[in-house]
Amino acid sequence: MISLAVQYLSCEPVIQIGKSKLIGQSVRLKEREVNQFLSVPYAQPPIGQLRFKKPEPILNYPKELHAFNLPPACHQYTESPFPWYANSTHKSEDCLYLNIWTPSDASPANRKAVLYWIFGGGFRYGSIRLPVYSGTPLAALGDIIVVTVNYRVGPFGFLTSSTHDAPGNVGIWDILEGLRWVNKYIGYFGGDTSRITIAGESAGSVAVGLLAVSPLAKGLYKRQIMESGSPTYMSADNNTQNLAFSQRLAEMVGCASSTFTIKDYPGPVVKCLKRVDAVRLAKADYSLKPDSTTSFIPQYGDEILPSHPRKAIMRGDLQCTELLIGNNKDEGSFHNFHTHFEEEYANYRKPPDGARIVRHNDKSVREGYIRNGGKEVKLFTSALKAFQCNNRIVMAQRKHLDDFLRGRIIGRLEWGRTQLEVSEELGIAQSVISRLWQRFQDDGNVSRCYSTCRPRVTTPNEDRYLAVTAKRNKRSTASDLSRQLSSATGTTVSGQTVYRRLGHIGLYARRPVRCIPLTATHCRLRLAWSREHALWTPQQWSCVMFSDESRFSLQSDSRRTFIWRAPGTRYHQENTIERHRYGGAGWLVWGGIILGSRTDLYVQSVTMTGHIYRDVILEQHVRLFRGAMGAEFLFMDDNARPHRANIVDECLQSEDITRMDWPAYSPDLNPIEYVWDMLGRRIAARQPPPTCLPELRRALLDEWCNIPQDQIDNLILSMPRRCKACIASSGRHTPY
Repeated sequence: MISLAVQYLSCEPVIQIGKSKLIGQSVRLKEREVNQFLSVPYAQPPIGQLRFKKPEPILNYPKELHAFNLPPACHQYTESPFPWYANSTHKSEDCLYLNIWTPSDASPANRKAVLYWIFGGGFRYGSIRLPVYSGTPLAALGDIIVVTVNYRVGPFGFLTSSTHDAPGNVGIWDILEGLRWVNKYIGYFGGDTSRITIAGESAGSVAVGLLAVSPLAKGLYKRQIMESGSPTYMSADNNTQNLAFSQRLAEMVGCASSTFTIKDYPGPVVKCLKRVDAVRLAKADYSLKPDSTTSFIPQYGDEILPSHPRKAIMRGDLQCTELLIGNNKDEGSFHNFHTHFEEEYANYRKPPDGARIVRHNDKSVREGYIRNGGKEVKLFTSALKAFQCNNRIVMAQRKHLDDFLRGRIIGRLEWGRTQLEVSEELGIAQSVISRLWQRFQDDGNVSRCYSTCRPRVTTPNEDRYLAVTAKRNKRSTASDLSRQLSSATGTTVSGQTVYRRLGHIGLYARRPVRCIPLTATHCRLRLAWSREHALWTPQQWSCVMFSDESRFSLQSDSRRTFIWRAPGTRYHQENTIERHRYGGAGWLVWGGIILGSRTDLYVQSVTMTGHIYRDVILEQHVRLFRGAMGAEFLFMDDNARPHRANIVDECLQSEDITRMDWPAYSPDLNPIEYVWDMLGRRIAARQPPPTCLPELRRALLDEWCNIPQDQIDNLILSMPRRCKACIASSGRHTPY
């Protein structure tokens, strides 16, 4: 994954495809511009009667297609999220989309090579929504066009009844349809169809291998890259396994039984499955094999895979293209837990079971994985070589031998085994074993450490000097402390050494807590208010409307200031920075929350005044809640100058609205401050983020409505705890 800062530009690139215009966005990375087109549909939405069917090509595009936002993930579910799982609420059956990134100078007159990426995840999880699959860095720095493809996973992509309604393998058909779309239309983006490379990782790598042996993919690409996956992993009973999983899934959702099977009655069973809610199907799939990353997988025997990939390779029925392939030592050891330790695997994350499983993952498991896992890759590459496809095969192997394994190698050689026998047994290149044996004969040493460790640069007194200096000036950087040490003692050390020395005594560079400044008067009033309301019941708090303004802008505080502090001292007074300011153009927003409800969000560009507060906030929002709740209604606002204007007080009296007394400078006591924080995080998580003020305004209004009400209710019900925390701190800053 390449993580770099991306700047969104105001220009909008347009691609003309027939009578349709595809409108994208321009971004800049490392002073290089890239055009991105997100959520480009390559097939009709597989919903309704198209569920479980092969993808249908799109016949007509709309006149204008705005390709600004990331597409939804195809439906999937797990109760234990992991990096390649699309852990997002943006899931849909309408998910057959491509993301396309092109260098800004790509055009039909200046064509670029194309990379077609297939994500991994065991054909059960994954999505091109994930940030790791952004093609911006590769397009900008590699000067290529990057295309990522969404395809159906789990039962939506591989459930089968062996009939036209659910043929199976539709996830692979999705990938093929996307590749056909690229061959047909990528030229409009400046892509060179004679230089298309398909690439994938894990299950995506398996899919690349399946396309290599598929007669339907011939001529659609020039090169292929396979990372950690081979099509030869498919067993001979894949088809039986998929049909069995399909039957069990249908039984779980009430569409089949032991006497009414998907094999004997495929039509009515599949028809029933098409009516089942997609989320329910995904959860049922998880229940089938909750301890595994795979359930439904590709099968053979149809047009796209006429025979088993292993047999196709042995016959030479594969595309003769350039191939880049790799194999990593011990890559699958973690996945062997559930195979070798069925009972313990269910609790592999929990001590002491987790530690026990790791201890028992001994040499027999590791050696078995190396031996068995390497066999599949060797078969695949040797078959390609045997049929002389004139391919340039690159085996990417980098294995660091630990001292224990080096000792095992020497022990076997001293026992009388040959270098070739040890190489085949341990799966290590014979040249590596030869060099290790030669070194052992020369100096009797097999360790990777060629010399003794460097002497310690600093003395204990110098370490204490660093600690005292860091505690006195918490904002000093490691470079500052290094210069001060050099000036005081003459010892020159790097910033990394400073980090290590301070870490040994428990001092780490961390961001300070940002708080507004409090005077003694503020603390006294906050303490008195908290004592008065500490014993209020939830019923009393349910009558209070908490309100406030906030400001949202396109700029943000990078918060790159760090301090040296020990763990557990985050909220200590000396580790806080008091600041109260706003900056940059943006929108002023006002909102109110109450147990079980909230007001509409009011957005304006100008500063709040007493007249606006009276005519808009009180008259159009607060008065309605007062009328609905009656005399028990309490209105909370802070002590900002517009809130305390005479015309505001007169309006409150005329409308018989009771205002709650509020201590100044107390955002930690006001639960709506945390609603603003949630709103800000939702805005920041939007893809792409707002780039202009009108987009920011629309995003604020949308995300305000999307905040779950139960989260707001939890914040209001936390008021007793907030009061107790304020009392415990004597009115000073609290962890809230």
